[in-house]
Amino acid sequence: MFPLLIYMLCVCVYCQHTEQQQQSHQMFVKPCKISHDSVYGGNLTDCSNLDITNLPLFDLPHNTSTLILDYNNIGCLRNRSFHTTKLRFLRHLSIQFSGVSAIEVDALFGLHSLDILNLEGNNLPICQKHGRSFPAGMFKHVPNLRHLFIGLNEEMQELVPECQIYPDHIDIFSTLPHLKNLSIDAINDTLYLGQEFSNLTRLTNLSVSCRNVRHIYNNSLHGLMSLQIRVLTFFNFRYEILIFELGIFQNLPHLMFLSVSACQVGNHNMLLALKPLANRNMTSLFLKQINVYSDYSVPSFALQDGIILHNLSLSLTSICVPHMFWVDSTLFAFEPNTIASETWRKCLRTLDLSKNMLENIYWLNYFPEFRKLKYLNEISLSSVSSPESSQYPNLVNYTLSWDKSEAGNGQITHFNNNLNSQTISSNQMQAASSTHVQTQSGVSSQIQTQTESSSKIQIQPEARSQTKTQIETNSKIKTQPPLINQIQAQTEYSIQIQTQSEFSSQKQTQPGASSQIQAPPESSSQIQTQTESRNESYNNTIIEIMSNWKNNSYHRTGYHDTHTLSNSSVTTLSLNQLIKSNLLLKGNITYYLPPSLKKGKIINMIITPVTIGNLTLVCKSCNNFEEFYWINNYFLTAKGVIYGVENLKVLDLTGSSFNIADHLLDTFYGVQVFLFSGVKPETIFKTLSIQRLIRNLTNLRYLDVSNNKLNSDTFPATTFTSTPNVTHVILSKNRFSNIPFDLTTTPKLQVLDLSENAILFLTQEEMENLNNHAALVDYFHLLLHDNGIACVCSKIDFLVWRFTTRVIVHYSTTKMCWSDDGQSVHVGELSDIPTYSRLCQGRIFLMISLVLASLMSAAFLLAYLFARFRTSIEAFLRAIFGK
Repeated sequence: MFPLLIYMLCVCVYCQHTEQQQQSHQMFVKPCKISHDSVYGGNLTDCSNLDITNLPLFDLPHNTSTLILDYNNIGCLRNRSFHTTKLRFLRHLSIQFSGVSAIEVDALFGLHSLDILNLEGNNLPICQKHGRSFPAGMFKHVPNLRHLFIGLNEEMQELVPECQIYPDHIDIFSTLPHLKNLSIDAINDTLYLGQEFSNLTRLTNLSVSCRNVRHIYNNSLHGLMSLQIRVLTFFNFRYEILIFELGIFQNLPHLMFLSVSACQVGNHNMLLALKPLANRNMTSLFLKQINVYSDYSVPSFALQDGIILHNLSLSLTSICVPHMFWVDSTLFAFEPNTIASETWRKCLRTLDLSKNMLENIYWLNYFPEFRKLKYLNEISLSSVSSPESSQYPNLVNYTLSWDKSEAGNGQITHFNNNLNSQTISSNQMQAASSTHVQTQSGVSSQIQTQTESSSKIQIQPEARSQTKTQIETNSKIKTQPPLINQIQAQTEYSIQIQTQSEFSSQKQTQPGASSQIQAPPESSSQIQTQTESRNESYNNTIIEIMSNWKNNSYHRTGYHDTHTLSNSSVTTLSLNQLIKSNLLLKGNITYYLPPSLKKGKIINMIITPVTIGNLTLVCKSCNNFEEFYWINNYFLTAKGVIYGVENLKVLDLTGSSFNIADHLLDTFYGVQVFLFSGVKPETIFKTLSIQRLIRNLTNLRYLDVSNNKLNSDTFPATTFTSTPNVTHVILSKNRFSNIPFDLTTTPKLQVLDLSENAILFLTQEEMENLNNHAALVDYFHLLLHDNGIACVCSKIDFLVWRFTTRVIVHYSTTKMCWSDDGQSVHVGELSDIPTYSRLCQGRIFLMISLVLASLMSAAFLLAYLFARFRTSIEAFLRAIFGK
């Protein structure tokens, strides 16, 4: 009782001390941004990043339904901080990362209708040595609360041994009966959600921040057994997991969405832990950074953990999950027939293997398996060195829209592209659509049990240094796990199988040749079955080579360059044989994609030169393929033509290296978004004509050729003659000193980006052309950020035009330019046209004024002298002219 009184006294003293500073600061707070709340129908008041220190706010609008107070400096939530009639119908309150370290018991008084409360990212640890961050009874004022986010508050949390159960520190379990969505911190180094969570009978979405967690046991989720948890998220692990028991996910029958981030318990251990979810229907599975916690002293441990064997992955591949994300987990290789399981063939829609170690050309061996995933819509592959998606600003959240009249002809009216599909926020985690493919009853699990579900893997530093994992069973007998032995045996076996399949055609020509495979200790029938299945996978890797490639015809009709394939004999080669031949053959290559594939991302996966040469590529089963991203890949030499991609709408070749022919894209008639930014080598456009490259892209809407050192010589004025529908042209980070193309060839242009070029001014003709074009479209944007705009008075017409034209001109207001007299001027200061006009023309007017003043002074002086010495002057004149 006495420590509690001391804590309450400290809270009162702290709040009283800060109030004196907050009252003086209140009058200087900037006004909040007010908009319509599309969710709850009232006013959305955004007061974030305003350095607010005092509550309540008195200038709030009436009928505020959402109040955002993120990223401020509030410190203390005092009693009745929100007790005002303006917040009577408040439904959503967010106070994230605002330095809140103390809350009084009646701080939420008056918020009876509150539906969402977000207090993440503050200094409110659940466990404290003295007092409570969440005082008893504070949630009684919000009985209708359904979404509570109080995670990410353990930054300053210390491990308190006596802190074992949540009810002793927070009373959400008895006062919030309607709670459905909860984000909370783990209270100590052992993850345990006890029986108290069973009182939250309506809880379906749970996110747990595990910053201090180092032990995970089978009963860690014991309190969730009786709940209908559909979305479960574990994130924010900061320490090495010492104990991880494999039965953690048992007894979660309603689980639909599982996300585990930065846990680093090992890929193999996570696969074994997923065994209770086998033969289940789920919507999404997100695994990120779950590879083993290791260092360079034991590289083999990480290597073994990154090799995914077929039998070991059955617990995962038997889950009917439409959306699978396995990213940044140091994956090296998959055993054949691992990905294309019977269940995933029927269920998988999205497969993301980004930021792993599957790079170079060997990932092509998995394409025969990808082809078997007949419902696969999207696939993403990138290396561990790939930059984050935020470094591709042109790929994130851009929208293209055009007239509805075109939409009637089958055109897409809106195109949204987001490269951050794998990013899952802790407080915005939502389950995917409840509709999913049902697993057939005949699918069996075929899971070979490695250990009992009650066994736990105890990881110790000294054991890790020896690349060993100890398993401690219920009988406390420590043994060497059979998992490592099985990995070593099957890894060797799978490599030999792969080698044999590569030269299968050569061995068939030798009747006496026999296989020299050293199989693991299994029955002969089992070995034969596995060998046949693996060979079947590689036999599906067929490349068709048409020999009479010279019979392919070419002619130009209208805008299009039409290419026709010849009918000739077909020679089949395996993929590995084709690669080993260095692709020096001439002919047509036929390749196959999953029939439902719509989007493919290959980012930083090619690190060695790839030569296609004069081979013509023919894509079969590509009718649904609409988006292709080939980003930051190494040198590709291609001089042929690609067929079968007429329905492709988005083509992104950003940052890749090429030696291609300018007719490579002649059959890409349907491309609407083309990104060719930062391509290599830097001299590529000295031999490659951008006008010829896009000549057949008649449906082009968005073109990005930024950061290519282009100038007016390499970007001719007639570039868009055959692409009249373009609406966005991105030419930033080049070397243009003017507008390089004829605007009359782009009548629908809406955005022209010339940022970071060498544009000092626009000529009178260019300004007239821009004005004429702006009269044809509703809104025309011209971006001139970070150009060296000339502030000289001789170009005042351009400076004045920027503020009088209908063109929406964007420029950097903080950029400096230099005036005639060598003075630096902020571009933002040029917005005052009269002042700048006086600045430019004042010198001329001053000189004229001085001359006129001198003439007037001389005239007055002569008049005075004539009046003062009139007689003398007359006598002088008579003396001269009288003679």
